[in-house]
Amino acid sequence: MSEQNYCFTESEIVRPREAIIELMDMMIRYNLTDFSGGNVALKVKDKIYITQRHSADQYRWQLKPDQIIVTDLNGNVVEGSADKISREGDLHFGILKRFPEYNCTLHGNSFYSPLVVSAGIPVTGITEVAKYYNIKNIPVTPEDVPNLSEEENRTVWKYFEELKKRGEAPVVIMPYHGIIVAGKDANEAFSLFHAVETNSKFILFQNLLKSSIAVNAVFSKISAGLDNKLSPTPDKIAGSDNTFQSSDKPYDSRNIQNITLTETQKIEAEPAQKINYVKANEKSEEKIQSRPITVEEKAYRVGKEAKIFTAEDLNEIIKNENVKKIIIADGVKITDFAEIRADALGVQLIKE
Repeated sequence: MSEQNYCFTESEIVRPREAIIELMDMMIRYNLTDFSGGNVALKVKDKIYITQRHSADQYRWQLKPDQIIVTDLNGNVVEGSADKISREGDLHFGILKRFPEYNCTLHGNSFYSPLVVSAGIPVTGITEVAKYYNIKNIPVTPEDVPNLSEEENRTVWKYFEELKKRGEAPVVIMPYHGIIVAGKDANEAFSLFHAVETNSKFILFQNLLKSSIAVNAVFSKISAGLDNKLSPTPDKIAGSDNTFQSSDKPYDSRNIQNITLTETQKIEAEPAQKINYVKANEKSEEKIQSRPITVEEKAYRVGKEAKIFTAEDLNEIIKNENVKKIIIADGVKITDFAEIRADALGVQLIKE
């Protein structure tokens, strides 16, 4: 395909077929559709140019200009074969006829938006570009509405009417079928489509991150709870020779103590209790501290009862104490999130 960029605006477009071909190439290039389907319709004056059926799966989007079908505003074929009109042809024609302000409709079998809605997560505009296009709450066709049906077409047209009344972006998500958008020209339609997918990608990863942190915290607390059932109670510990004292500080029940290391209070690196520096992403290359720590410094000690040291634990310690070193007992698991968080905060995790 030529590297020339065609102008997509209605007032300047002179090669609509080539513009459609380039547009669909961009859809593939930016993963906004796949090789199973997708289509575009472009209205120029009193004609509509639309991709033919099987443009994706049989022609791999390598279309020639004469493979673009031309119809009038009612969908009657002017150039090409009526049998080859895309299966979503009526959907495109209905939008372009009902909404004169739109001159381009774009459908793609996208990945992120249908995935997000299939998980029951609403697709709301949260990114800056989504707000720019006034993407607020994208309507979703009911899952029991058959794909490529007249009922689906009517549902999409109704949603477009509602979006227009609210002044929101003309976009509808069809579960397991993709996205349909409209714009005043092809540039706007493509940019809107890309904005919707980027916004859905952001929502997906945001929820994955929240879920992973929540799961990490839950298992950390479960582990701590199971361990506490096997450990002496704080009142018994206070009555023994152990230096642990219960207090109102968070995580004391997990034997996290505030200690000060001075010249006279050294931690010796004995064979049975070596001090290892653990850095983020270097768990398999622990470096043994070959000399005692002699510089006066403040540190926190995490006892064996903790079992797992998480980013949540680290945040709680840093919130209450100004420390740059945390000594973690041998056998306590340090989570990846904790290591990454420590590295970002400049806190050194020292494993006994």
